[in-house]
Amino acid sequence: CSVGSAAALREDDWMLPQYRELGSALWRGMTYTDIANQATGNRHDPAHGRQLPLHYGSYERRIVYVKSTLGTQCPHAAGVGYGMKRRGGGQVALTYFGEGCASEGDVPSAFNIAAVHGCPTIFFCR
Repeated sequence: CSVGSAAALREDDWMLPQYRELGSALWRGMTYTDIANQATGNRHDPAHGRQLPLHYGSYERRIVYVKSTLGTQCPHAAGVGYGMKRRGGGQVALTYFGEGCASEGDVPSAFNIAAVHGCPTIFFCR
């Protein structure tokens, strides 16, 4: 699912993954070496070890770092989408979440924010 959805995005679209979307990051151009560097926090890690293991991300590839807390990437995605709407340019923000966190307050709030403001945000429930 994550690879197919990532393949549908443009290069300038943003992704806000949860913890199961490694395939989408690889599709967007991250390498196993990039992931290993970030997982170990070594000197090649662009975050300099300030993220937890498997909390990968890439500004160059427009992948916002994975968050530990479930569902918190959804309001971030609504905000990213709102920023894109304000800039113009037709970009979208894609975020993933599982049905288990859909009852957390962050997720329905993000849906509401994105809907009210017409944010170009895709909420992908896997």
